[in-house]
Amino acid sequence: MSIDIKPDPTIEGYKSIFNNSMDAVLLTHPDGTIFYANSAAEKLFGYTQNELCKLGRSGIVDTNDPNLVIMLDERGREGRSRGELTFIKKDGSKFPGEISTNVFKDKNAIAYTFMIIRDITRRKNAEESLKESEERYHSLFKNNHAAMLLIDPDTGKIVDSNPAASSFYGYSREDLVKMNIKQINNLSDSNVYGEMQKSRTFKKNNFIFKHTLANGEIRDVDVYSGPIRVGGKNLLYSIIHDITHRRQMQNEIKDSLDESLRVQDELITLIENIVDEVWFTDAEGNIILANAAARKFQNKNKFEENLTLNKLISKSNVYDSDGSIRLDEGSPLLRALNGKILTNFDETVIFPRGEKQYRQVSSAPIKNEYNKIMGAVAVVRDITKQKKIEESLRISEERLRLAQIRGGVGVWDWNVVTNDLYFTPELEQLYGLDPGTIKTYDDWRMLTHPDDIEKVEEERDSKIANHQPFDLEFRILHDSGDTRWLSARGGAIYDTNGQVKRVLGINIDITNRKKAEEILNTTLIRFYKILSSMRASVLLVTANNNVEFVNQEFCDYFYLNEEPEYFMGYSSLEMTSVIKSAYRNPDEALRRIEEIVRNWKPVHGEEVLMRNGKSCLRDFVPLFIDDKLYGRLWLHLDITERKHTEEELNESNIKLKKEVNDHQNTELKLEKMLNELKRSNKELEQFAYVSSHDLQEPLRMVALFTQLLERRYKGKLDDDADDYIKFIVEGAQRMKLLIDDLLSYSRVNTKPSEFNSIEMDKVLDNVLSNLQLTSEENSAEIDIQEPLPTIIGDESQMIHVFQNLIANGIKFNDKDSPKISVLAEQDEDGWIFSVSDNGIGIEPKYQAQIFEIFKRLHEKDKYPGTGIGLAICQKIIERHGGKIWIESKPGVGSIFYFNIPNQK
Repeated sequence: MSIDIKPDPTIEGYKSIFNNSMDAVLLTHPDGTIFYANSAAEKLFGYTQNELCKLGRSGIVDTNDPNLVIMLDERGREGRSRGELTFIKKDGSKFPGEISTNVFKDKNAIAYTFMIIRDITRRKNAEESLKESEERYHSLFKNNHAAMLLIDPDTGKIVDSNPAASSFYGYSREDLVKMNIKQINNLSDSNVYGEMQKSRTFKKNNFIFKHTLANGEIRDVDVYSGPIRVGGKNLLYSIIHDITHRRQMQNEIKDSLDESLRVQDELITLIENIVDEVWFTDAEGNIILANAAARKFQNKNKFEENLTLNKLISKSNVYDSDGSIRLDEGSPLLRALNGKILTNFDETVIFPRGEKQYRQVSSAPIKNEYNKIMGAVAVVRDITKQKKIEESLRISEERLRLAQIRGGVGVWDWNVVTNDLYFTPELEQLYGLDPGTIKTYDDWRMLTHPDDIEKVEEERDSKIANHQPFDLEFRILHDSGDTRWLSARGGAIYDTNGQVKRVLGINIDITNRKKAEEILNTTLIRFYKILSSMRASVLLVTANNNVEFVNQEFCDYFYLNEEPEYFMGYSSLEMTSVIKSAYRNPDEALRRIEEIVRNWKPVHGEEVLMRNGKSCLRDFVPLFIDDKLYGRLWLHLDITERKHTEEELNESNIKLKKEVNDHQNTELKLEKMLNELKRSNKELEQFAYVSSHDLQEPLRMVALFTQLLERRYKGKLDDDADDYIKFIVEGAQRMKLLIDDLLSYSRVNTKPSEFNSIEMDKVLDNVLSNLQLTSEENSAEIDIQEPLPTIIGDESQMIHVFQNLIANGIKFNDKDSPKISVLAEQDEDGWIFSVSDNGIGIEPKYQAQIFEIFKRLHEKDKYPGTGIGLAICQKIIERHGGKIWIESKPGVGSIFYFNIPNQK
């Protein structure tokens, strides 16, 4: 009977989903055995699904990754896990991956695990690039030669300044960050606020202001300003250029234009050397003057000489600040000729070779004393570098914000005077809070683990009192109810009297690191317990050459009277001087120890001679944790008794070799006798075959002529003669049956067929066909298991065995309806067949005799036969490498078993 096993629809359903997943998906047993991998997993690791199933989890995961233990522990506790691991591809390369696992059960309550794996190499590289970009941004801010300020657009408060700003304004950075931009800008408060809003909303980014310095001097400044996000706050950056001299120069130029021709050459020289482009046109739009910078622009655009304003406009690919292409009437010079004045007007020019230039234009009409427009002037500044700097700052700030989120980092600022506490949104996220929840220092204390508050405040205040930065670790009460670990690094800002004004710092989530350290400490404790229980003497020395552990066996073996704890903290040099006397040759022992430490390679099973005739095996093992050297382990195992035993074994081996030689001689004699016996058996089988074959012909003649005699003279002689003739005929028939069976018995080995593949169903079909008449005459019921297996053997001999056993079940049966059953069962060696009946059964004492040749248990008149059938069956089964046996109860029936091993 076969069992129909159907696939679990739950698992098959998962597979149909995962086959379309872009992420690698694995289905595993809890022990890490993989039984399914989707195409994305094959592509990611470079293995086929079958290769992944053979490898298992340990073949694709870096088992040295400490996160592996953490994730397995998490999955064991919670039934799922999520994190990052190092994976290994088929080519041996390693890559970082994000993995999510979940344990589920099928309908039979069998547990499985599915894994989703994503390659995060690009993300890791991006994070590293982000860090580098942030460093460049801060370097750019601090080291820029132009004065730079960060301003709160809501209040005008100066948030930060670079050294160039302090140099220009004459204030220290500490003073500047206390000030408001309104204290510097000479505009009214409302006008300052209005200009900040223009910059904040991108309506304007270039301004001309008058700023007051610390010494009271008022300077003209050109300010480039725009929005930027720093530390989670929306601020304005301002890049300040001192243009006092330039403004004075412009005024001088204007005055000079009204002066006599005597100063005209000087004016032209002055204009020629201005860094910005300067363009003059007459009232008709002809370019009458272009300085060196303007001519450079002219060359880039490949303008011809005698340039007119119309040509300048039509041949330039110019775009306004909103990115739209500029119409001809939008030209600043054309607007100036129409009487309009433009200040710090942004435009973008694309040169014929594709080079892009960002420009800032100021233009105005030139009028005579009668207010008539005589021409126009435009001053153009190349602000390409400034634009790039602004974009770099913007990208850097955005990267910094993303880095804080992804890196589990947050920034805080505590005003000690007001007790106000500012948390960046990224930091409040670490606490599981919405932005703006933390407002005061007391709010923070409520969220800090009560067992850690006093210690944290004491260590922090001690460092601040000594004007030192602090680095602390403490626990917080997360909004989810969990307890998490944070590190706090920062320092204080002091006033001129040395009093603390503010304390700033960053927090980093170190929960995973703390869990890893806890696991490591637990592992070390278990490790030390194992070392303590070892029979070998153990010495563990750290990477900084201090003794960290010795066991009692070590103290005993090296004749040390103190307890193991006494030697903790000893230097390796001190420990060596203590134990050297235990060696048979101390100087040579010390030299070898120094050599081992110098080579720093593992040493295993090195034999060392000790004093008092002792010997030991020494191991030296360098220890690493996360690829970092932790220390070195020395093991000494006493083998003195083993050496004595080896000597005794050597003596025993000599004696044993002699006995083996004697035994081999005996085996040669036995082999010779066995060959003689095989030859004799073969000759005997041949004799039996020849004899039974040669007796066929004379026996046939006796039977034939006796039957002729019976037909001719039956009834013509007396009754005794008729009986004698009958006895001769019956005897001849029995003799023929006996000779046929004897011939079959000898043919089992002398005339065998080659072994082939046999379908046992077809064998039983032939047997049932041969026994059809006998079965019907005796009303026999024959039940055969279907399907029967296919084996390797001799088909005709298998038919003979089953036909004999089934026929015996019918013949030796006293029931009205004999019942015969044929079964087959597979074991680790092959197949076991059984033929059972409900016949007369056999007494236990006769069960071993029935397989002997010519052995009969019943009178031939009751159950005819020669007594050789089961002997033939046994010989056939033995030829197939198996054995035949019987289980029987008188009156109940019999079961004949025989096994057919797998044939190679």
